[in-house]
Amino acid sequence: METRTYTVYQFDELPIETREKTLMHYRNINVDFNDWYDFEYENWTGKLMDLGYKNIKISFCGFSSQGDGASFTADIDLIQWLKVHKRKAHYKKLIPLIESCEITAKAVRSTHHYVHEGTCHISIDSNNWDEASKIEDLRAELENEIETERRQLSKDIYKDLENDYDNLTTDESVIETLKMNEYYFTENGEID
Repeated sequence: METRTYTVYQFDELPIETREKTLMHYRNINVDFNDWYDFEYENWTGKLMDLGYKNIKISFCGFSSQGDGASFTADIDLIQWLKVHKRKAHYKKLIPLIESCEITAKAVRSTHHYVHEGTCHISIDSNNWDEASKIEDLRAELENEIETERRQLSKDIYKDLENDYDNLTTDESVIETLKMNEYYFTENGEID
């Protein structure tokens, strides 16, 4: 058995070139775990619930490739949605069908290949097609209105996730994590 002794350094003790290499190597130290985005998920789940969305599942892929984005699936409490958006008067002909559960709404995933805002859509269905056919234009209008909101909310969710990711991968954030965890480095900048 052979024993070797070597020197270890704190981040600030590394030569500047080695610090830069170390920063690049550990750039994702704050986002290499699966729950770095939990705060945004919880924040957005609360916001979506306030708007009338229930059983929410947020998905995203990011942040620098074509097809990146965020979206969500959910059941929609139409009465709450209409109330929050002050649209009950406009859609008053739909309310009896909604209250009797003859019209239901969901945000559903259209494809499983991607998760950006275009991969989901709003679906408002009816259990009573005789009644629903009388108000089809109104149902389609409501579906379109909620879909427009869903697309924008998905973009907003993605933007917040991207901002968090960008903040967590800055030089300052990476250095703070390396120092806070009191890591020591070998001469070539790897954590000992």
